[in-house]
Amino acid sequence: MVSIIIPHYNRSVLLKKTVDSVLQQTSAEWELIIVDDGSDEKEFNSILSLKELAGNIKIIKRQSSNKGPSACRNEGVAVSKGGLIIFLDSDDALAPWCVEQRSVLMNKNHEVDMGIFLMQEFTTLPGDSMNIFNNLASKNNPLNYFIEGINPWAVTCPVWRRNFFVKIGGFDELFFYMEDPELHVRALLQPGMEYKTFYDTRPDCYYRINFHDETKSNFYENSVRYRILFYKKVGGIISATPELLNLYKNSFENGVVNFFKNFLIARMKKFPKLRQDFMKWANESGLLATSILLKMRILSYVVLKDNRMVKMLRLKGLTLKLLFPKVKYD
Repeated sequence: MVSIIIPHYNRSVLLKKTVDSVLQQTSAEWELIIVDDGSDEKEFNSILSLKELAGNIKIIKRQSSNKGPSACRNEGVAVSKGGLIIFLDSDDALAPWCVEQRSVLMNKNHEVDMGIFLMQEFTTLPGDSMNIFNNLASKNNPLNYFIEGINPWAVTCPVWRRNFFVKIGGFDELFFYMEDPELHVRALLQPGMEYKTFYDTRPDCYYRINFHDETKSNFYENSVRYRILFYKKVGGIISATPELLNLYKNSFENGVVNFFKNFLIARMKKFPKLRQDFMKWANESGLLATSILLKMRILSYVVLKDNRMVKMLRLKGLTLKLLFPKVKYD
């Protein structure tokens, strides 16, 4: 049995398309658990009829004030019956062969705690793009890539053994965003953990790109807020033991710099409290080299200095290139 768990909030139209992709599975060995996170009454009533499509569809309406996809997924796991678990977002989809392909390969690889499969991007309909979401270059060192903010795979790419997911504590419910990279970092750091990338198989799930609705209204703020929380937590984990710090300090510094360059700089003025929170943590953490801290302070000054001379000389872009040249990855 494979348990497929979908968190949902005010996306009934998209959800119905996602559920349709589950109904088309070539294997019948699945259950679908939809966990609604307090949608508007009209939206929730609209999805209730989905239970009539198959006897193995369950819809849960959460009552807790602790909201977010992490809490929804954990609640779904708590009531699930499957030995294997797939997390599916309400705007994405499964290929018809997904459950069968993953079940067969996980049954052949009993030692694997988490199997990773290829995900294909789409814009309107699955199959309208041939782009693969997974970062294939990260196959042999995914943990470093996650720490550096270059996600090797998305939340639907893995199939989890239920006992392993429960063992590591599930999703951290403090995370509304960046919750799957945080979970994957914790999983990959688990002693004795076994994972396998099944990248020689055809893609079996689809990731919707370039789509924004009211559920993503706070996207940019969350992209900053929860990346700060991510690096605070990951920093705490790797600094807990000298061995981990030695192994991942460089990746951690690269990840913080990538976040600073790619997310925080453009939004410093819009979210000043988040900038202050980040800079305070960066200075006090003891995890970043003095040279990196100095560069971040200089660039922050230039970005926040709003005068004609700075704009005319394009000092922001020039300072960024000089202080933080692009990192090349093997």
